[in-house]
Amino acid sequence: MSSAKALAAATLVGLVALLGAAAAGAGEEPARPPTFDGALPAMTPPGAETAELLTLDIASGLRCPICQGLSVADSPVDLSRSMRDQIGEMVRQGYSREQINAFFVDRYGEWVLLAPPPRGFNLIVWLAPAGALLIGAMVVVSFVRKQGRTARGNSGQVEAPGGTAAPDDEYQARVLAELEREE
Repeated sequence: MSSAKALAAATLVGLVALLGAAAAGAGEEPARPPTFDGALPAMTPPGAETAELLTLDIASGLRCPICQGLSVADSPVDLSRSMRDQIGEMVRQGYSREQINAFFVDRYGEWVLLAPPPRGFNLIVWLAPAGALLIGAMVVVSFVRKQGRTARGNSGQVEAPGGTAAPDDEYQARVLAELEREE
């Protein structure tokens, strides 16, 4: 999903939540009967277009139980279609993203989430890239410092063929004289 679509979906979800909170404060709604595991929906059901965007967004964050590495939104398998339909139904009833994710985590385990929560063993998944970047930066800095010390240690000195160090100016003079002879 492109970042523009994700931003639009997030904005719409925020607006729906804000409107739901305003409607709840304006008047009392009759209690809706629980339909999924006894939990009541967390928000007012969104409009059709918003529900479709939210369904696609939630489905793209859940892993297909059959396919390797595909989200429920991308998978062509019947089970994923069924999961998308269930997500859509829950969204239309007003369930929040957290409630829907919890519903699928209860059935399939935490691995169903494409982005695991950063806690426990999953913390390694979140910290490993930062650790690799830090180690890489330390190696680069160490290499650059070592090269800098080596260059400073030999600055102005060039090894002559006989093994003794010759001054830089003398070497340049010899190179220029050699070039003039060849012209």
